[in-house]
Amino acid sequence: MFCSGLVRCVSNSPIRHSRIRGMSILAHNIDRYGGIVIDDSKLPSTAEQFELDLKASLADWVANKRRGLWLKIPTAKSRLIPVAIENGFTFHHAHSEHAMLTKWIPEGVEENKLPHFATTHLGVGGIVINEMKEVLLIQERYFLQHKAMWKIPGGSIDLGEDISTAAIREVFEETGIRTEFVELLAFRHLHGYNFGRGDIYFVCSLRPIGSQVPNPDPAEISACRWMPATEYAQLTDLVPLQREIAKIAVDLTEGNYKGFAEAKVRVWNSQKTSSVFLSADHKLSSSM
Repeated sequence: MFCSGLVRCVSNSPIRHSRIRGMSILAHNIDRYGGIVIDDSKLPSTAEQFELDLKASLADWVANKRRGLWLKIPTAKSRLIPVAIENGFTFHHAHSEHAMLTKWIPEGVEENKLPHFATTHLGVGGIVINEMKEVLLIQERYFLQHKAMWKIPGGSIDLGEDISTAAIREVFEETGIRTEFVELLAFRHLHGYNFGRGDIYFVCSLRPIGSQVPNPDPAEISACRWMPATEYAQLTDLVPLQREIAKIAVDLTEGNYKGFAEAKVRVWNSQKTSSVFLSADHKLSSSM
């Protein structure tokens, strides 16, 4: 791929901002692939000035054989978007505070290698089992079918949130039960989800902290209870995924299922860490 992510593409090259015949070349960084990341904080305020500067910039970048262009336009300057579109930019993605557009200069000569935007949503569900071998289950208030079914609590993973943290948060928000992460049990990969994107749903094992009575969120949850795992598995109205989850829950209570433990591994050339899920029997390399 041309670039694995906009943030990681940007080098430490100084912002460039020069002038050609009275028109400014837009301030920008040159990324490590020789592409251009336009500095959104220095975009002109008017569409007229932006058009002049953009045309001068494109002429310069074509002459210097630049390839990919990244243009982030803040919502406050959305008037600039039509100008960018008229000059060959296309939408890459949108955020509540900006729109990201791109342009591939060698169009028709070289395959466009700019990466697509995120292709997959991430969700998480928690199998919470107490000392009585009961599973924590909910019924959603706004279920689209005629009858709400019992299911494990869960929801979307927030940007920058670990899988384990998301599972603990979602379970608490929906049920009021505080838990700790045990292991990753399984995940489901689905295509054609919201807005045509894929979806990965992680199923985690969580342990309740002490004996607790559910206190569900009335805005989202119509019912919440502890149910014996065997009873959960015998429900007749479970969708296929929940049926598999129910079977996993039973196996967990019987000690017949082992998932993946979470380990923190340092990111190469960085002080950051990432979450890696490994067999509980696996020992991390000392270099990790």
